[in-house]
Amino acid sequence: MSNAATNALTSSEKKRIRDRKAQKTLREKRDAHVKSLEERVAFCERHHGHERAQAHGTGWTPSPSPSQSQSQSHTATDVQQLLATVENLRRENEGLRMRQERLRSMITEWGVEDAQAGLHNAGLGLNGHSGSNDAMLSLSCNVASASPSTSPLASTGHDYDAPDTRTAASLQDAATPESIHPTLPAWSLTPINEYGHNLFYFPATCPWLSYPDLIASCPPYPSPLDLLHGTRRNYLAAQIHQLIRRRAFRDSECLALGWLAYLFSKWRASPSPETFARLAPFQRPVAIQLQKGHPAALDLMPWPQLRANLVKNWMKFDFVEFAGYASCCIKVRWPWGEDVLERDEEDGFRVRREFMEVFMEEGGWGLTTEFIQRYPEFVEGMDVENVRFRFELPDLETLSFRKS
Repeated sequence: MSNAATNALTSSEKKRIRDRKAQKTLREKRDAHVKSLEERVAFCERHHGHERAQAHGTGWTPSPSPSQSQSQSHTATDVQQLLATVENLRRENEGLRMRQERLRSMITEWGVEDAQAGLHNAGLGLNGHSGSNDAMLSLSCNVASASPSTSPLASTGHDYDAPDTRTAASLQDAATPESIHPTLPAWSLTPINEYGHNLFYFPATCPWLSYPDLIASCPPYPSPLDLLHGTRRNYLAAQIHQLIRRRAFRDSECLALGWLAYLFSKWRASPSPETFARLAPFQRPVAIQLQKGHPAALDLMPWPQLRANLVKNWMKFDFVEFAGYASCCIKVRWPWGEDVLERDEEDGFRVRREFMEVFMEEGGWGLTTEFIQRYPEFVEGMDVENVRFRFELPDLETLSFRKS
């Protein structure tokens, strides 16, 4: 309609024209919306309604679009991963449940008198003797059998070859796993570290034990430099290094404690005859470690009787203070200034054999007087004077001569 004709229209006629246009636009929108809804209904019926059911019945399956196929593939993969995770958790829970029931049945069947008698007999069999108490209780280290001139402890003035005079109660705590249940192999009896993980009571954990797969991929023995300085290639050594370097350990204690913690963690994460055989004899769990829940960090202490006392009383002391004392007061009996590393055939570093012979024996470790006086309940049942570590100042002239 031309402008002249439009201007000739009255206002009422112009209004009717505008209304007709608005109605036409509304009908078009409504028709488009209805058509869209019909397409959606048809799509739903085609993929989720009777047509799909009929298609399954007739053996015909509508071909999905590429985007739908990719989405279905991702969904199937996620479901498979979730099912595999659930299955792994189910197997782990079943194994833990069987172990718990087995331990509960063992503890229930034991009588107090029978347990004491069995543990006493196990102590008799430690050295293959059934005679005197001195022979029965002798747990001295093999390093002391060397001559005074060749022993790495000759210059320290410490004699830890004295017979072990622990009481019968302490011997009961220091029994080997074989004496707890003869029908089960010792390597399969691991400490109970289930205690609720209440960090308010005890903030000491070994977080790396939550990743047994990563520990299993680590080599059987650590590199000494990894324990002393850290590494990115050995997960377990790096974790132990971070834990130990937070404390005031000397390099000798850092290396020795780190080495023992590494061997123990390898066995704890993957119990087997091979990993168990690498443990130092004094690292093997005592009876109470297999009977009472406690934090895993307590299992790393060198002395069996000290571990037993800690497991009994771990909820009664301040661990932060205890860790501070332990880092300063636990000492390896190694001459001051002596090297702990030596060169190997490939010009790399390895632990000196003499140093390893010391810290792999219980007698190669000592506690200072400060720790013994601060925590007398923890050394109860131990030969305190035999364990006591006394500092001796080195001969400065000899030390400077060696370093030069």
